[in-house]
Amino acid sequence: MVMNFYEQQKKNLIKTTLLVFVMLAVVTVAGIALDYSFGTGFLITGVLIVITLIQTVVSLSSGAGIVLKSVNAKEVNPNTRDLEEKQLLNIVEELSIASGTPKPKVYVMRDASINAFATGNKPENAYVCVTTGLLQHLNREETEGVLAHELAHIKNRDILLMTMVSALAGGVLLLSLIAFRGGLTLFQTSGRSKKSKDSGSIAGIALAMLVTAGVMFLVGQLSRFMTFAISRKREFLADATGAEMTRNPMGLSLALRKIYNLPVITKSANSATAHLFISEPKKRSLAERRDLLANLLSTHPPLVDRIAVLEGKDPLTIQRELTQKG
Repeated sequence: MVMNFYEQQKKNLIKTTLLVFVMLAVVTVAGIALDYSFGTGFLITGVLIVITLIQTVVSLSSGAGIVLKSVNAKEVNPNTRDLEEKQLLNIVEELSIASGTPKPKVYVMRDASINAFATGNKPENAYVCVTTGLLQHLNREETEGVLAHELAHIKNRDILLMTMVSALAGGVLLLSLIAFRGGLTLFQTSGRSKKSKDSGSIAGIALAMLVTAGVMFLVGQLSRFMTFAISRKREFLADATGAEMTRNPMGLSLALRKIYNLPVITKSANSATAHLFISEPKKRSLAERRDLLANLLSTHPPLVDRIAVLEGKDPLTIQRELTQKG
């Protein structure tokens, strides 16, 4: 039985909302608890909010250009004579009309893997990029499935969401680092102080900063794991939204099968951009595992699970099919 994309969208929206709420709650409670314990008013929580806002604004204002430049992507000329590029532009235009979203600019990156990503801070300023490997290996139906998935990310504002939660997790870890270095510096200062009273006061502040650093580090790691979990749920949501656009979930499913059977890493991708791609560009073996460690560290769900949802089959059945074919 092929997937019920309406049900899948609803299910993954609820899961994402819960994860974001829990993540915000954990960080906020940790900040307020530290402020209360040390009598710092709203200082720690306030600094965390400011750091997060600055990181979010910087990422949204320049992130797309940096990502495209990092993979050496080239924009497809609207008047291109290349048949593959023409088909690419036509599919994007058709899907934009079908989804009611502005047409994104289309880029191609030279890479042998089958991969694609979307970036941009809003639907009116979005970009879609595919690899040359995708153009080489996928037919029109499969390419449409992949591009629908990427336009779904744009429509669902996943880039904005992931930028914000990543900035929050990064802000917590940055605050942890600042507090740690500040605490160490104060400890050194207290050791050089000639007055025992001043030395004790400085040491007390230093200890408080180191405790703050430790708590924020743990909260930061938890936030990082939750960011990965949110990313995985948004991948499922984009699969379902893309299937709704095309009314053909098999297009994306067949593309994911080809990606599974061509285990080539995306060389120009990096850890900062990995979550943007339709499939894990680097840690393929980790992403395809289904244990606790993989769940904690992967930005993408296993391809087997995604194919199973799209085709309405059991993941073990899909695994056997892929293994036999391989």
